[in-house]
Formats: sequence, structure tokens, C-alpha cells
Amino acid sequence: MTQSTFSRTVTGVAIAQVATPAALDVVAAVAGLRIYVTRIILTSPAAGTIQFFEGTGPTAITGAMNIGVNGSLVLVASEGQPLIQTAVQGNKLTITSVGAGAGANGVIYYYYDT
Repeated sequence: MTQSTFSRTVTGVAIAQVATPAALDVVAAVAGLRIYVTRIILTSPAAGTIQFFEGTGPTAITGAMNIGVNGSLVLVASEGQPLIQTAVQGNKLTITSVGAGAGANGVIYYYYDT
């Protein structure tokens, strides 16, 4: 799932944790580039939290966001603006879900830039 916007190639990556909460590497690191997330569309079959991290530390990018039973998290940035981004060039993006049976499922759209 790729598309071009503002001279950037935006790529969508499927998230499929099913019902197994854990850390999941979502976007691979690219040397010298940051990851910019423009859209987040996630659901969870059970109540829990979803949080984004960067790097191998890992370092939190967001706080833990609550999702209810069969709930969803839909965030769309203004055109050309990211919702979240990695602070350090060359870091990967990871999502972690916590809660009994609260795996995150959906899609995240992102692009790489300096």
C-alpha cells in the first residue's frame, strides 16, 4: 500500500497481533532517516493499551493509549504533517499492546525522511 503525497512516498503496513499482546516491530530502521507516521487505524478485541516506541532501548514516543473491548484508535494527521515521528535517525518503530487478549490489528501509514 503506497501512495505519493507532497513528494513523499507514504507506505501502509498491516498490523496483526491477533490476540497476543507484545512488542511488534512495525517499521524497519533506515540509516540516516526518521520515520514519520501520518495515519493510525487500529482495533483491539479486548480492553488494553497501545503504545509506540522507537529504537532498541526502547524509547517511548507516545504514552499508553487505552482501547476498550472491540475498540478502535483512528488518528489522521493534517495533510503533509506527521502524527508521530522517531526522534533519532536510524531508529525502528515498535508498537506494544498490553492487556489479556488485547493485540492490535489494523494499518499504519508512514514515510521516511531526514
